[in-house]
Amino acid sequence: SFLLFPTLKSLLIQRADAGDVQTCVAICEVMEVILSPASPTSKTNQRGTQKSATGASQETLLPGLELDLVREWYLSYIELLQQMCLFSDATDLIRNCRDPVINALNQQSTTIHEACSLCKKPIQGVAAYSTEGSTLNETLLPTAQRV
Repeated sequence: SFLLFPTLKSLLIQRADAGDVQTCVAICEVMEVILSPASPTSKTNQRGTQKSATGASQETLLPGLELDLVREWYLSYIELLQQMCLFSDATDLIRNCRDPVINALNQQSTTIHEACSLCKKPIQGVAAYSTEGSTLNETLLPTAQRV
């Protein structure tokens, strides 16, 4: 495993320099590079150790790999997933991440934007409508559906 760590670190740095954050995050997830704050460690001096917001030490499995750099990869990849509208995948990654900073992203804010399925205009408020007899009550339709 001692030969594996330097190789993994150089691979991660090489892929990050090429802009391939997806591969970096995939390797970090498979190899569990981010250690949980409660994980026992024997070489805390050589690893990328940091204090989390709760005061517990947070570190990476690979010696010399800074946790801030790994967080940057995760945040970039999450942003990329959200830009591609892969919200469920981004949420799964956030929820299962061992880093409390990344894991807390789901608790910060959630915004839901609604739009008319016919004209794609944003809905500006709460509107109720009835579908009795397959006719809609036009006075209760959202402003996006009024013509």
